[in-house]
Amino acid sequence: MSSLGLLVWLGGAAAVRAQEPPRFATPFIGPDHWSLRAARRLDALGLADPGFPWGERLLTRRELAALFQKAAIEATRRAPEFAPLALAYLDRFVEEFPATVAALDRAREDGFQMMGGAVHMRYERHDGRVRTGTGMRPTDPDWTTPAPIPDASVRASDIQLSAALRPHVAATVMTTSRSITADGGTAYDRLALAEGHVTATWGDVGVWFGRRAIGFGAGASGGIVLRAHEPVDGGGIYLTDPVRLPGPFRYLGPLRLTATLARIDYEGGGIRRPWFGTTRLAISPHPRLGIGLSRAIMFGGDGNSGFTLKNFAYMVVGKHSGENGEYDNQVVAVDVRYRPPVEAIPLVFYVEWGFDDSAGAWKDVPAILAAVEVPALPGWPEASLRIERTSFAPACCGNTIWYRNWAFRSGWTADGQPLGHPLGGHGTEWLARLEADLLDARLRVDARAFLRDRGAENLFAPDREGHSRGAHLTIAGRPHSSIEAFLSGGIEVGERDWRQTGLEVGARLWIR
Repeated sequence: MSSLGLLVWLGGAAAVRAQEPPRFATPFIGPDHWSLRAARRLDALGLADPGFPWGERLLTRRELAALFQKAAIEATRRAPEFAPLALAYLDRFVEEFPATVAALDRAREDGFQMMGGAVHMRYERHDGRVRTGTGMRPTDPDWTTPAPIPDASVRASDIQLSAALRPHVAATVMTTSRSITADGGTAYDRLALAEGHVTATWGDVGVWFGRRAIGFGAGASGGIVLRAHEPVDGGGIYLTDPVRLPGPFRYLGPLRLTATLARIDYEGGGIRRPWFGTTRLAISPHPRLGIGLSRAIMFGGDGNSGFTLKNFAYMVVGKHSGENGEYDNQVVAVDVRYRPPVEAIPLVFYVEWGFDDSAGAWKDVPAILAAVEVPALPGWPEASLRIERTSFAPACCGNTIWYRNWAFRSGWTADGQPLGHPLGGHGTEWLARLEADLLDARLRVDARAFLRDRGAENLFAPDREGHSRGAHLTIAGRPHSSIEAFLSGGIEVGERDWRQTGLEVGARLWIR
């Protein structure tokens, strides 16, 4: 669809958007999908409805389709300098998910419908990677330093299919086939269910069950609590649209809530397959202001203390549960996002303040992620720039070490990688990110550069303690409405003579 055609179509869509948008179930979109970043950028430009879930790293297709339609209409009406970008995002989304957009415009009847799919083929090369260390302190008998991951080449393919029983039920499944060849001659194949979930909605409430990733926070590298690194098996409940509470609570503005209960693939300290609970509550008392609370809890599991009402109640209120506090391990963060009314240049300020598992940690040993973003550069609205600083305090005042736990000995990790921020705890990171969506968003560029300083209590210490610097570049091009090719590579070099590199090249084909 051309930009002129979109403008004509938006004239009719505006009448639909003036009413309450239709509600129907659609699957969640994965955390690395381009549309999530594009939606957050349009929200930062003030083109989304109040209550946009900027602190959630996974959204449904319906939410994104509604946002892209809304942003294109608003930009055309009152922000023409951003209209080409908003129209391009909508155009790309229509190409990829035509059934979702058609359903939003009431152009499709209710009933069973295949929603298409995608094939993703890629080659990866990884060198110098390590798994996080275990244990609470270096003096502990089970303390381990980071373990090397063999350098390897990977040939992989993903197949994703989606379907819906309109308006209340939708499902998606994605399988991954990987052929891995490690240096030294070791080779093996792996077939896995990367994602598979069913969603059901009724009015303002939606539920899901199956396997998918969960993530919170608007940090460029990932949130303090959870960065959507590891899929979990379970289910959850969420609000399909923000709601307004009655009475004096209406001054809180649009409210969003999501909660999950799942099992996570984890082993440490004799504890296996613990339960994993997450919640996020967000309000928007002013169209330019958003406030959120994210919380994730690892609890119970094989080899841990058994369930009791006392343990459960203590865990819910944030008090140590179990005989010695061994029953749970949790991370919490409060975040604030603000768009100042500056006409000369669009700006967004973001602060996330996290604390790990102990009373008093919020003030004695906080983690702080602070960022300033220009979502559209002056004279170059297709590009955005973000500067971000993250810091994790060292242990102090009887509080625990960040991302480490005396009972869950593998810490706040899964598969040897941090569940939270990739810095890995104790230390600091400075990051600059430049993004550009060129040629009607058919060519996307994402460039990042960072400086890190890991402390002695970091999950990757002592091997990767100290200063490091790195960069990451992703280029994705869409030469045809059904095909996208991409190239992604990164490097990090440390002062202790270590180097980690990664390369990924591939293509995606959409089946509609």
